[in-house]
Amino acid sequence: MSIFGTRPEIIRLSRIFPLLDKNFKHIMVNTNQNYTKELNSVFFSELELRKPDYNLKIRTGQYGIEIADPISETEQVILKEHPDLVLILGDTNSGLSVIPASHHGIQIAHLEAGMRAYDIRMPEEKNRILIDHLSTLLLPYTNYSRENLIRENVHPSKIYVVGNPIVEVIDHFSPKIEKSKILEKMKLKQDDFFLVTAHRSENVDNLEQLEIIFSSLEKIHKKFNVKKFIEMRSSYKFCVIATGEFDLYATKARAYEWDVAAGHAIVKHAGGIVTTLDEKEFKYGKKDYKNLALLVKRSENLER
Repeated sequence: MSIFGTRPEIIRLSRIFPLLDKNFKHIMVNTNQNYTKELNSVFFSELELRKPDYNLKIRTGQYGIEIADPISETEQVILKEHPDLVLILGDTNSGLSVIPASHHGIQIAHLEAGMRAYDIRMPEEKNRILIDHLSTLLLPYTNYSRENLIRENVHPSKIYVVGNPIVEVIDHFSPKIEKSKILEKMKLKQDDFFLVTAHRSENVDNLEQLEIIFSSLEKIHKKFNVKKFIEMRSSYKFCVIATGEFDLYATKARAYEWDVAAGHAIVKHAGGIVTTLDEKEFKYGKKDYKNLALLVKRSENLER
């Protein structure tokens, strides 16, 4: 049984789903945590996926409801289907289905295990720690994530580094990525822009932090003479604070007629990656990008 409910889970699992169908009695459970078509159902057609066996309708609103519904709703499915194992990817609220799974003695495999931001304010940080420590099989992307788990007293025998499944997704859809016209639509040239990922609420919903981010972008603009930044998912606040010294494209889901291929094309052809993730290297398929800056509060990190 696989349980998921958000855009990144569906995309990363898209090449794993067919393998599970082929080799096991695979039950797909979509919690619909991301409930809009643009962030959920559209990917089943774009990524050539079958319909889920269960489409749950978890509620959104207060935090308590958003974490309670995935737990209670998935428990009903678990009790009905009696799976041998539940597969979870990432750190979303849908992943909290590990709580009833663990309670009922179901084996749990966690793909993307061991990721840590060391910022407990983040809902995802709380989720990923809980999911990791309830899982029986931990599948981190990197050795660094493996080391995080070992430091938290997870036994090494439970950990298998498997890499990031997005690589298989990119390889599978590379013909569509190469044919994408997104650069033409956005009037961009290869290596002529930087991709910015700064969508965490701790950044975009905090005016002080937003000012720090834009100050960092201004330094990057001057240091590397880059004039265009592409933000893949942003708050309206980006549009408000932009100074006009450089172009910032605030792109929301499906803007510019985006699809999965277009999104990957933007990453592939970016001249650099600006990210709030504390990583020195961003790997995209077989091509490595060196981060030219890390958007954190200490401005000296710009020199990394």
